[in-house]
Amino acid sequence: VNQMIGSATQPHVLYSAASDGTCAMWDTRACRQSGFSNTPAQVFRLDGRGGEEAFCVCESGDGNTLAVGTNCKVALFDVRAGKLWRAFDESFSEDVTQVKFSPTGGGEASRSGSFLITAGADGLISCFETAAPDEDDAFQAVINVGQPIVEIGFAGSNSGTLVQTGVLRL
Repeated sequence: VNQMIGSATQPHVLYSAASDGTCAMWDTRACRQSGFSNTPAQVFRLDGRGGEEAFCVCESGDGNTLAVGTNCKVALFDVRAGKLWRAFDESFSEDVTQVKFSPTGGGEASRSGSFLITAGADGLISCFETAAPDEDDAFQAVINVGQPIVEIGFAGSNSGTLVQTGVLRL
């Protein structure tokens, strides 16, 4: 498991992104009733060709969409249908290690006004409007910070973007 997050819309749900190319939904109520379960409530699989690792996951503001950062791609899943509904695969040259929906992005229920911020090993922070008809129209902006990005997030009343860079040397 590369990342695990709690759902903002369902307090009993956790999502995980894993090296086997899956993103899983875990229902903690099942754990309370029968002890720990290693069976997720729902599994979202990347394209199935193998070799793709799910590095990170983020839930949209309404809980209906999951963004998953992978090897040179961002996959968007419809949680209600349990299916991949879109992928951005032309905008990345390296691993996408961070995905975040903007808290001021609007109503994702209609997939309108939903802004997704991505970051990764290439040092690029990109912004996408996920409701746009194709990846070229979805792509809004990019910033090159010149170093691999460890973490991105939002802070403040205007939800400004925070970035942490760094290189870990062992």
